[in-house]
Amino acid sequence: MDSYFQEGVKLKGVLHSKGVLHIGGEFEGEIFSSEHLVIGKGGFVKGKIKTYDITNMGTIQGDVEAENKINLKENSELTGNIKTHQLIVDEGSNFEGQCHMTKAKPEPKSSSKPKKEEPVEKLAPISEALSVSAEDIIPEPVASQPVPGESGMKSVFRFITKIPKSGKTVFGIVAGLAVAVWAVMQFSGPEPNSVSDFLNKGTVYLGQKKFSDAEGEFLKALKISRNNPHVYAGLGEVYLQKKEWNQALTQFQRSLDLRPSENNYRIKLAKVYSGKGQFKEAADIYHSVIENDPQNSRAFYELGALKLSEGTRDEGIAALRMAARIDPEFYRPHRLLSELYLEENKLAEAIHEMKQAVRIQKEEPELHLVLAELFIKNNQEEDALGEFERVVELFPENLKARTKVAHWYLEKGDYAKSLDSYQAAEKLDPQNPAIQTQLGKIYLISHDQEKAELALRKAVQLNDQNGEGFYLLGKLLSQDKKWDEAQTALETAVELDPKLGGAHYGLGQILMETRQVSQAAKSFERAYKADRENLRYMLALGHAQTENKNANRAVEILLKAAKMEPHNGRVSQGLCEAYKKKGFYRVSIGHCEKAHNILPDSYPVMNRLAWLYAKKKTRLKKATRLSRKTVQAHPQNPKYLDTLAEIYYVRGKKDQAIETIQKALALDADNRLYKQQLWRFKHIKRTPPQAVKAEAAAPAETTEPADAGTAAEETTENIDSEVVITPFDTFGAEPIDAEISNVPSAAEEL
Repeated sequence: MDSYFQEGVKLKGVLHSKGVLHIGGEFEGEIFSSEHLVIGKGGFVKGKIKTYDITNMGTIQGDVEAENKINLKENSELTGNIKTHQLIVDEGSNFEGQCHMTKAKPEPKSSSKPKKEEPVEKLAPISEALSVSAEDIIPEPVASQPVPGESGMKSVFRFITKIPKSGKTVFGIVAGLAVAVWAVMQFSGPEPNSVSDFLNKGTVYLGQKKFSDAEGEFLKALKISRNNPHVYAGLGEVYLQKKEWNQALTQFQRSLDLRPSENNYRIKLAKVYSGKGQFKEAADIYHSVIENDPQNSRAFYELGALKLSEGTRDEGIAALRMAARIDPEFYRPHRLLSELYLEENKLAEAIHEMKQAVRIQKEEPELHLVLAELFIKNNQEEDALGEFERVVELFPENLKARTKVAHWYLEKGDYAKSLDSYQAAEKLDPQNPAIQTQLGKIYLISHDQEKAELALRKAVQLNDQNGEGFYLLGKLLSQDKKWDEAQTALETAVELDPKLGGAHYGLGQILMETRQVSQAAKSFERAYKADRENLRYMLALGHAQTENKNANRAVEILLKAAKMEPHNGRVSQGLCEAYKKKGFYRVSIGHCEKAHNILPDSYPVMNRLAWLYAKKKTRLKKATRLSRKTVQAHPQNPKYLDTLAEIYYVRGKKDQAIETIQKALALDADNRLYKQQLWRFKHIKRTPPQAVKAEAAAPAETTEPADAGTAAEETTENIDSEVVITPFDTFGAEPIDAEISNVPSAAEEL
């Protein structure tokens, strides 16, 4: 049974565990575990430990004996002596004590939690892509070829080092440490300034990618002994990593001169030739190694990788499969094959190979995450989620796993679970701007404005190049009508990422709100350019160009929108407004009537249709009915009162027209247009009834320009009365009396 002790738990005594044991709290005493022991980031253990595997992310004070492997993670501390078969030390870890390396490889342990998986063919692994195997530099000793300076000292050495943090897993740290271990094992070196001391330092620097420092240490070793192949191999590795091919070639050739039959040096030499582009020479070396050692899985793997890079797929796959069969615990071939099948879109095969890699290297969270991503691509969502959650369960301190799970739930709309996962991730890395951005996004979705603002402000403070963070912050501030600050945030967002269509759209909304119509139209054009299939952007652009007196552009965009969604009432409403602006009133009426049929309860549509009927002096009874309905629903809206007054005037009801426009003036006393209306109603005679009837009977025009009275009439029109873009639509919520831009929101950058 697996056990987990959370942070805050304190235990003292002797602990026996037969399953995976995770300690996040404090423990003092002795621990005996038959499987995997994990010390979390907040974990503290004082005492003796004996286990099969151990991963330390916290602090250990005491001796540790691991039958198989000890893994010291970044920022971990271990003070005490260790005994193990395999030692892995990450950058930023601190280990002080003696290390005894055992030679006999232990029997592999099976997981305490058997997985329900379909049986898979047992293939084989690779030395991980993020590290270089120990054999890259230091081979197994060859009894027939003693190296001057070697001794039969015990495999015990003093290893006191604190590796500075760089933020990334070291490529080859396992190799570097293994080299250091082997070097100290092979050379008498307790005295200072010995070959082993310099080899030790050099390999540590190599693991930290401090290639110049590593080179310096190996050169110091070379001054002491020019007959040691390990020194030349170390220099060769430095130059190989620096891609200084010719120097690397020279050093590996020298190491081979001292030990001609060492296959690991020959494999490194082949990699140098491959780096130089001399693929034939590299392949010849791999073949010669295989001829001398048919069970060399490393040679088969490197040959397979070379063949794949050359495009000879079948030969590459055959070599990789042979490497896997020779060494069933070598996971790299499976991972490389999985990547190959993924490139060919053979998802089933890719998943099969990655399952093999996970089976072999189940303690590597990255493999689980890759497998989960493959499940997603293959629409196996439940399997993907299970893999994500398995990583979180096995590696609760793994930040990448936490964020992957959180993002998964966010994509699926399960905001509560997503929030829980991101909050757990925040505890692991509270200064991570990406996590703060996602937290702000979820708070914004959940309408928790205060927490959203705190998270988003922190996100952009931590990373001033965070375009998404500035966009979401601008969106939030717009909802609070903090126009100036919101505009600044959104302008920053689009400057950082010009392809953020949502930020251009939000900026356009603010500019419309502040009556900067021309600039708003430009912002909506940029939003539309970023996503030409986004109906929201098209509607907003159509409205802005209508207001910007560019009705032709508005009609062009809205007709495209109508082709996308022929029965969208907002599109018909936008076309109604655009054709009205062009003066094509009868065409405008047609689109407005269609909008009214689709949106029968939209008061802005009713008001516009009633106004158009009044202007064309047609269907005046229906116009009166529609206008009265809008006024009854919104008696304090002066624009709706203005429309009703116009209808009364056209119908010859002068007193009612004057009374109604006076109500509008009472609500908006400084409105110049309403004052003109009042004067007009009092002093200008209405059109005689006969003229009204004659005009009503006139044939319909197809491209009617504005009549002679249009200019005058436009001054009394309800400018902006029907189509207003609200400042940011909320996530999934549509404001009451949503205007033309407020179509149901598509997922923008969120």
